[in-house]
Amino acid sequence: MELIRNDKKRKRLSLTVFVLCLGLFLCLAGLLIPRDNTRRSNSRPEASGFRAWQPVARQTEAPEGPVGVALECRISVDEQCTRNTWLMFYTYHQYVDVYIGEECVYSIHPAPEYPFIATVGCNWVKVPLYDRDAGKEIRVVLTPVYEAGREQIPEFLMGSELDIYKHQLRENLPHLAIGGLLVLFGIIMAIPAGIVREEGALAMGISAVMIGSWRLLDSPFAAFDAEGKSLLLYYTSLVMLMGFGIPVVYAVKNRKDRRNSMIFEIYGLTAGLILIVQMLLQLLGLVDMRQSLWVTHTVQLAGGLLILAMLLPPGKTGAATRWLHNRRVIFCILAVAAFLDLTVFYLTNRSDQLLITPLAFLVIVLVYGIRFLMSYLEQTRQLKDKETQLIQSRTSAALGQIRSHFIFNVLNAISGMCKYDPAKADETVVRFSRYLRTNINILQSDELVTFQEELEYLEDYIALEQIRFGDRIRFEKEIGQDDFLLPPLLLQPIVENAIKHGLTARENGGTVWLETRKEGDWVIITVRDNGVGFDPVEIEKEDSVGIRNVRFRLEHLAGGKMTIDSEPGVGTCVRMSVPWEDD
Repeated sequence: MELIRNDKKRKRLSLTVFVLCLGLFLCLAGLLIPRDNTRRSNSRPEASGFRAWQPVARQTEAPEGPVGVALECRISVDEQCTRNTWLMFYTYHQYVDVYIGEECVYSIHPAPEYPFIATVGCNWVKVPLYDRDAGKEIRVVLTPVYEAGREQIPEFLMGSELDIYKHQLRENLPHLAIGGLLVLFGIIMAIPAGIVREEGALAMGISAVMIGSWRLLDSPFAAFDAEGKSLLLYYTSLVMLMGFGIPVVYAVKNRKDRRNSMIFEIYGLTAGLILIVQMLLQLLGLVDMRQSLWVTHTVQLAGGLLILAMLLPPGKTGAATRWLHNRRVIFCILAVAAFLDLTVFYLTNRSDQLLITPLAFLVIVLVYGIRFLMSYLEQTRQLKDKETQLIQSRTSAALGQIRSHFIFNVLNAISGMCKYDPAKADETVVRFSRYLRTNINILQSDELVTFQEELEYLEDYIALEQIRFGDRIRFEKEIGQDDFLLPPLLLQPIVENAIKHGLTARENGGTVWLETRKEGDWVIITVRDNGVGFDPVEIEKEDSVGIRNVRFRLEHLAGGKMTIDSEPGVGTCVRMSVPWEDD
C-alpha cells in the first residue's frame, strides 16, 4: 500500500539524515579540534612566544608580474624567536618569494602545465625558523595577480605552529560555525523536500548548502592544511558563490502563476548558462573567472530586480498576499545583506571576510526550514491518520457484509434447496463460499482488484439476495469498459443500498442497472435503480457508514470520486469515476 511505502521512505530518510549529520559532525570535528604538532621535533624546545603584526610594504616594479608591480616586506629574525618558531602568513592571489639573507627558502608561482590559470589561489606560507637564522633579515616579495591586490598586505604571524593554528581558529570560528550550520541545515531541509517534491524548500536547501560551502572553503582556516589543493578550494568556493542565487530564484517563484513561473525558469536557465560559459572561458584561458565576477554580480542584480518586480504586483489579496509577504521578507533580508557584502567586497577586494549574507541566509533557512519541517511532520501525521482510516474502512466494509441474519437466511435457503433442488443448493454453496472468502481477504489487504473480479463478487451477492426476494430483485448490466482496477468491495455496498432502501420498499421490487464506459482518462461506473428514491436534501443524512467508506476508499486508494443523485418515486443514481491507465 502506498502509505506503507511512504512510511518506509520516511524511515530511510531519517537514517540518511542521521548518517549525513554524523559525517558532517566528524568532518567539522576533524577540522576544528587542534591536533598535536607531530611535525615538530621533540628535541626542540617550545617557542618563546607568539605575535602577529602587519609590516610596512614597499611597492617595487615587477615588469614580468601580472600587474607590473610587487610588494616587498622586510623583517628581522629576533634571537628569542628562533626556537621551534614558524613565520606564517595568508596570501590572497599573490605569488610569493621568501628570502632569508640571500637564500630563497620558499616560493609559490603558477604551475607551467596549467597556462589557462593565472592565479595561485589563496595560500598559507609556512616558513620554519632555526637558530642559524637569528639576526638575519627576512625579505618577502608578494606579486599580486590582479590589479585589486596592489595594496593587500597580509598579517604576519610568528610562533609555534600550534599557537598559530589556534589563533587562526579563533579568528575564523564565526565563519566556520555559520558555514557549517548552513551546510547542515541545508542538507536536513533538502533531503525531505526532495522526497516530497517540495521545490521551494529543496531550492532553498540547495542554496544554503552552496553558500555554506563557499563560506567554509573561502575562509583562511580551510586552507591552513590544504597545501597543493588551494586552487581546488578556491574555484570550488567561487562556483558556489557565483551559483547560489540560481536556486533562490526557484525558491521564490510562484508555481501557481504560469507566467511568473516561466519567467523565473528562463532567468534561472540563463544565469546557469552564463556561469557555464564563464567556466569554459576560464578553462580556455580567455577570461579569468574572478575578473568576470562583475558579470555574475550584474546577473544577480538583474535577478534581484526581477524578483522585486514579481513580488510587488498590485491588487493581490488572500493567499496571494500571504505568499507575497513571506517572499518579500526573504528577498528584502537577502537583498540588504548582499548589498552590504558587495560593498565590502569592492572596497577591500577580498571575499574571505564576508559574513553578512551567510548570516542572513542562516536566519532565513532556520525560519524557512522550521516551517517546512513542521509542514512535513503534519503531512506525515495526516498520512498516518489516512492509513488508519483506510484500515478501519476496509475492516468495516468487509465485516459489514458478513451480517448474522444474512448468513442465517442464506444457510436456511441452502438447507431447503438440498431437499428439492440439490444442484441449485450446490451452486449456491459455491457462490456463498466465494462471497465469504472475498470478505475475509479484504481484511488482509486493500490492493486494487480488476473490474472482472469485483463484478463476479457483485453477481454472487445479487444471486444470494435473489434467493430471499426472488423476482422482486432484478439486475441488468451494460459493460462498455472492463480493463481497469478499483478498490475491492466498491460496488456491493452501493447495490446493497439500492436493494435495501430502494427496491424492497416497493411492492413489486425493481431493477438495478450497472453500466461502465470510458470517457477520456476516466472510467465512469454508474449504478442506478428504479426504487423509491429519496429527497436530495436528505442525501447526506442517508449517506450510510458503508457509503462513506466507499467514498473514502475510492478517493484515497484509486484517486476517484463519487456523486449521488436521487428523486423520490423515480430512483437513485450513483456515479463513480476511476482514473484509467493504458497498460
